[in-house]
Amino acid sequence: MFDYRHLHPVKPCRHRDGTFDPYGQMQKIKSEYEEAYEASVYWCDQPTGKNREKLLEELIDMMTAAATFMAGAGYTQDEVEREICLVNCKNVNRGYWEEAGGDDGL
Repeated sequence: MFDYRHLHPVKPCRHRDGTFDPYGQMQKIKSEYEEAYEASVYWCDQPTGKNREKLLEELIDMMTAAATFMAGAGYTQDEVEREICLVNCKNVNRGYWEEAGGDDGL
């Protein structure tokens, strides 16, 4: 299991008046996804250490953009942890964890 405690939101996209811009932040997530996708294509085509590291960087950028959205939208740690548990349960029920080698003992 990975420990994401060191993943921190960054300055979110904001409107000119300083309020959180959810559409702008979602565009940032989309942009980071596109970069991660491109990096994955390179890594699949040429599985070098350099391409693997670049893919990880882009995946972390995408995760950071998503964490920034959640923070900007005002989600609390309790809300996020509860939703993580719900998604994990949903994924166990769908059998996704068995394929990924996850721990079925939630």
